[in-house]
Amino acid sequence: MGYIPHPPIPLSALRPNDIFLLLGLGAIWETIVRFMLFRYRAKPSTLIEREKSLKALTKKVKVYRNKGPSAFVETSKLERQLLAEEKAMADTTEKRKGALQKAEKVAKNANMVTSALIFFLWYSIPILEFEAHRIANQKEIFSEEEGQEMVQSAHKAFLFPLSVVGIGLKIAKLGLANPQSTSGALVAFWSAQTMVSKIFDAIDALNV
Repeated sequence: MGYIPHPPIPLSALRPNDIFLLLGLGAIWETIVRFMLFRYRAKPSTLIEREKSLKALTKKVKVYRNKGPSAFVETSKLERQLLAEEKAMADTTEKRKGALQKAEKVAKNANMVTSALIFFLWYSIPILEFEAHRIANQKEIFSEEEGQEMVQSAHKAFLFPLSVVGIGLKIAKLGLANPQSTSGALVAFWSAQTMVSKIFDAIDALNV
């Protein structure tokens, strides 16, 4: 069975309990946020019934318009009723949109506070670190500098595609002694959030 040959990359720090805890916290937090926002995004049954009634009223207005001048009085009443209902629906839609925006802002602020709390609780504590001290294989022994370059490459590959997301990962590395070969707590927390977020996005896409 083929594989890409490489020297062994030993670990100098691994905190599985912390990793599982942070992954669980991230998954639970994102699930709570998604269910909270779902309350604002999902249409209540009363609104669905109003939309059905509006469609039925629109069809009724078209029928009376086709009757011509003989149904002018009834058509006018229905048109006024339709305009009033459309305005009420537009107002309801705007209120729901405003409520959703407020809820999303609250969720965003709460997520920032939670991330900041995790950052400070695990400040300077690596949950995973590759050891750069004299990595060796069966044929040769690498220098300290070569070993450092190897563990940095291995760490980037391990975190890919997270290793290319930019400023978020840089923030997660603040306070770590060897940021190029070390993962902080926020990496695990955000990874779980991202995974759960993508699952909910897929479910939303299927329900469209």
